[in-house]
Amino acid sequence: MASELPSQRLSARLKSLRKAQHLSQEQLAERAGLHRNFVSLMERGLNQPTVDTLFRLANALGIPAHELVRQISGAATGDASPVGEEHPPA
Repeated sequence: MASELPSQRLSARLKSLRKAQHLSQEQLAERAGLHRNFVSLMERGLNQPTVDTLFRLANALGIPAHELVRQISGAATGDASPVGEEHPPA
């Protein structure tokens, strides 16, 4: 949905990536050095990560932070390529 805010797309993407890796919220939180409740709040869109936390979450999910941001940015235009799929330079 184009009217979704980036924060809403981030919430959904974090949950999607976590589930794709068969991780519980607790496991992701442990990998990222966060509390499980904070991961839950982020996935529900009730709390937003700082830049530092975004990097920790991306690292815990095994993707570069810029790729995570690209995925939620591209979602607004329907351009959310799978993890690891690069776009050719324009």
